[in-house]
Amino acid sequence: MSTTATATKAEGGKRDVVSNRTRRRLRLLVAKQTELQCDFPESAEELQVLIDRLLFLANRTREHDRALVLRALGDWGHCGGLSVEEVVGDTLLPDAAVRAVLKELEQATPPLVSSRVQERGDDRGRGRPTSLYRLADAA
Repeated sequence: MSTTATATKAEGGKRDVVSNRTRRRLRLLVAKQTELQCDFPESAEELQVLIDRLLFLANRTREHDRALVLRALGDWGHCGGLSVEEVVGDTLLPDAAVRAVLKELEQATPPLVSSRVQERGDDRGRGRPTSLYRLADAA
């Protein structure tokens, strides 16, 4: 098996969020989209949004994901905590990645994040239990 086909290992023996092969393919897509910006200047803004999103995906690491989640919790933690969906909306990370980071941060020694279950009501006053996460220092 070639080294380009195997994912590198991150800390703790876990796979990197984005393999080297995928990272290289995303950067090739960025190059092609950049060329299209020159060919279609009327669509340059839309293409730039796509380029920014591709670069965001290509540059993802476990440390970067963790920093994004911690920043979101720090920015919005004064509101009593954030649900997983709110962290996903703020960080633009996939749901599974946010859940994995939150679990890792809760299990750290000492815990960096705390959670509690709270009922959140909808417009009609009905609620369902939701886990809210906040920085452990703010708990």
